[in-house]
Amino acid sequence: MPSMPSPEQMAASQRSRGPVKRSIEEIGKYGFGDRLKEVKSEKGVVSYTFAPKLDGDPEQNFNRMLAAAMFAAPTTFQQEKSAQTVRLTAVHESDAGRKLLVYSIGRKTADGFDWAHGANPQSIARIAKIEHVDPEFKSLTAPAGTP
Repeated sequence: MPSMPSPEQMAASQRSRGPVKRSIEEIGKYGFGDRLKEVKSEKGVVSYTFAPKLDGDPEQNFNRMLAAAMFAAPTTFQQEKSAQTVRLTAVHESDAGRKLLVYSIGRKTADGFDWAHGANPQSIARIAKIEHVDPEFKSLTAPAGTP
């Protein structure tokens, strides 16, 4: 009966296979789970539409919507070489027609960002292009000192 490979042998075997190639649909399913509503890719823009859980206060919910980029953006740019922009659209969980937050991150910006050590909702807000904010969250996007 053959012996089991050592942890070192298993790790070496995994490395020799290289990174796992994921489609944008797989990235979406892995990153958003059953909250994912739609994934599409058109002319260099990969778009993810998701319905975040809205069980916190407005600031917690807003941060959750921004945090979605921490997996989706770097993984998409790594896996999908034709992607120039990742757009994330958060919709209300009970009304998918109500857009809560729409924002995008370009490849150039993402390439210069430290995703492993510097990613948090506040840093995502600084690098993202905010395209739409629901009135419920508008005050959270105002610059400091703005009423």
